Amino acid sequence: MDFLAVEPRGVEFPVGGTQLAASWANLILFSLQCHLSYACLTGPRKDRFFAYCIWAALVSDLVGTILVFGSTWTYYLHYVRFGIPLVSSTGTQSALVIFTAVSASIEHAFFLARYYGVTKDRIGSAIVLFLTIAHAVIALANGILVFIFPSKSGPPILSVTVTAGSLGAFIDLLLAFLMTWRVTGMNTTFKSTQSILRRVWIFSMSSGFTTSIVTVLSFVFIFVERSVWLFIFSCQGRVYSLTILLNLVLLKASNQVDNNQAISTNFRITESFSGDPSARSGDIELGIRFNIVESRAPDAQDDSEHPDLGAKTSPL
Repeated sequence: MDFLAVEPRGVEFPVGGTQLAASWANLILFSLQCHLSYACLTGPRKDRFFAYCIWAALVSDLVGTILVFGSTWTYYLHYVRFGIPLVSSTGTQSALVIFTAVSASIEHAFFLARYYGVTKDRIGSAIVLFLTIAHAVIALANGILVFIFPSKSGPPILSVTVTAGSLGAFIDLLLAFLMTWRVTGMNTTFKSTQSILRRVWIFSMSSGFTTSIVTVLSFVFIFVERSVWLFIFSCQGRVYSLTILLNLVLLKASNQVDNNQAISTNFRITESFSGDPSARSGDIELGIRFNIVESRAPDAQDDSEHPDLGAKTSPL
């Protein structure tokens, strides 16, 4: 999923235009991340764990964005101005590997918590948790190796990089598959609950495939075109964090549409009968229809507040 940050010995960094484009792309993505984070954190209800994920992702991606700008500045200072070629890995690049790993781990933790909140699948969640910890350890080791042995960034370290990236992509696909399998097998009476589950499934599956595609592109371009690889790698941390925020924002917006439609329906039913001066039969009909609406209202409320379906999956 990430950490494809190994330059072969004696090979220069890609041209400065890619470095500069990557820095501006990071600035745009991080600005969007800040805007979406504000929209999520200022909502009426906030799940504490998901709020922690948002704040942690902001800190990690702020450092990552600074590192990308620092790498660009170093490139222009050494290579463009003084003609000194930059070879192999640097401390800045190693730090970017580590903080990209942090962003990826936060993304895994977020979707793992969402999966467990919806399905209560202990076995599947335990397997994903073990893989997530293993991925974080391997990715951290990769960043440390790149820093300690910058002149030996060849096949041994590249194999660690490929292992970390492959494991991260596998976790994303596994979570998407498990969510699809468990949610499509659930049966519920209320349509509002079915709608929420369907959205959680679609958004989670889309995010898993998005991050996996980014990983595949990184794998391809690290061997084909280094300048494209550098651009993708520099933005990967922000992509992972944006998948979290887009999930929360889209689910929050779609649930708000449902709430507005429910309020509008209640108003129309009340208005169509409240002004009817007919006999008692009209009052009885109003009472029956009103009770039907009221009997469904708690379900909508449970969908937004029950920790298993609503608040756990989209608390903000």
